[in-house]
Amino acid sequence: MYPEALEQFWLRRACRTLEIEDPREALQALEPEITALSDLFTVKRTAGFAGYADDARRRMAYALFYLPQTFTRLTFILEECRALGWKPAPGRPARVLDLGAGLGAAGFAAARLLDQPLHLCATDTSAHSLDVLRESFQATRDALWTGAELETRTVSLLHALRDQDEPWDLILCSFALNEALEAAGEAGAGEWIDRALTRLAP
Repeated sequence: MYPEALEQFWLRRACRTLEIEDPREALQALEPEITALSDLFTVKRTAGFAGYADDARRRMAYALFYLPQTFTRLTFILEECRALGWKPAPGRPARVLDLGAGLGAAGFAAARLLDQPLHLCATDTSAHSLDVLRESFQATRDALWTGAELETRTVSLLHALRDQDEPWDLILCSFALNEALEAAGEAGAGEWIDRALTRLAP
C-alpha cells in the first residue's frame, strides 16, 4: 500500500544526509530520533511541541517511521469515504487541501488513491518541511502522481482557510489538530471545524 518510490526517496535522502551507504545502518543511526519522537508524541508531550519539524534528523526519522503509517491510515479512511459514495466534482481536477501537511503523507495518500488530475495544496508552519515535501513530490511524480499539481503555503493551520479560494473537494487535517488547536479550547475547535466545512464543495 505504501509506495516503494516514496520509501526509496527517503532512504536515499537519509543515506546522503548521514553519509552512510547502507540504508539499514542509516535507520539504526536514526533510532534515537525515532525514540525521541515517539516520546514527544505520547508520554513527553508538551505545549508547542511541533518544532521537531525544523530538525533535519527528526524530519528524516519522522519520514521513515511515521509517514508510512499516516499514509496507510489515510488511505483506509479515504477508501471508506469512496465506498460511501464520496467522489470529487466531475469535469475538473480534484481540489485537495492538506492542512498541517508536514512532509505530505495525507495529501500524497489522496493523490495516490484518487489517481486523477488533482490540485494539491499543502500548508504547514514549517517552511523546511514544505521544502522537502516539494522535493519528494517532484522526485516521485512520474512514478506515482503524474496528473497532480502541487502548491505549498507556509501558514498556520488556523489561518490556512481562505475565502478567496475555490471550494475544496477534500480537506485533510491529519494528526495536526492537537498542535494547532491546543490553546483554542473546545469552542474554538468547533468554530474552526464549522468554518472548514463552509470551504468544502457540495
